[in-house]
Amino acid sequence: MFILAPQGQPVTLPEAPPIPQTTVPYSTEYYRKKKQEREQIGLKSRKYVRKNKVILRKKCNKERKPPSHLQYFGNWYCEEAATESFTEWRAALEMRGYGKKRPLSGEKIHMQPFI
Repeated sequence: MFILAPQGQPVTLPEAPPIPQTTVPYSTEYYRKKKQEREQIGLKSRKYVRKNKVILRKKCNKERKPPSHLQYFGNWYCEEAATESFTEWRAALEMRGYGKKRPLSGEKIHMQPFI
């Protein structure tokens, strides 16, 4: 780009720096390259198709939705299939070690004061 200076001489401005390309992790770049190579050969991977839109519980063959189904640390409680109440079931899980992680013996919990 040229602009006329007061003396009538052209002045050149420096070019704008190039816009940096967005970088992707090496593993993503490697995966894309291998995928493109497989497609050029003619090998295509099958797209993921979800079989069911709802998740059915195997014990009762119904949807896992509250209030009849409750979850506690990855374990599912079903009112229809259970032989005990929810509180008894949860207490049994707590006895087996499920629940919030406790600090190791000897460690103290340090809480930060609210400011």
